[in-house]
Amino acid sequence: MSRKNVRVEIPRNADDLLKLAAKIIAKHLTDGSTSPLVGDMAGFADKTSEADSANTLYHDHKWKGEAEMERRDLALGLSKTQKSTDKGSILYMVTSVRDSLLGKFRGEEHQMGAWGFTVDTSHRSKKPDPPPSV
Repeated sequence: MSRKNVRVEIPRNADDLLKLAAKIIAKHLTDGSTSPLVGDMAGFADKTSEADSANTLYHDHKWKGEAEMERRDLALGLSKTQKSTDKGSILYMVTSVRDSLLGKFRGEEHQMGAWGFTVDTSHRSKKPDPPPSV
């Protein structure tokens, strides 16, 4: 019997995390009142906009990029001093969204693709019993 493993990736690259956050916001707005996401989605959108602006400035002004990259990484939750459990960052919020949607779509995780997540469902076989000792 095979066991289903589900892994929903969250990018650790700033550009890719911003794209995922934008897709989540767009899907939430498209779904309107039927969206399963609750909480401060306006704050999530504002933080995403702030990080996106800083990211654009970073790419436009690489010579001034260190300060903007630091500001961006702090907003995203990707600074070296932060963890995904630090509240208020985009990484924290995206992780929370993933966890919430995993609960909502249990057994139908592929539906999370509509939110921009990459869902990898693989099956692994049960390990065979070891041969008997002689």
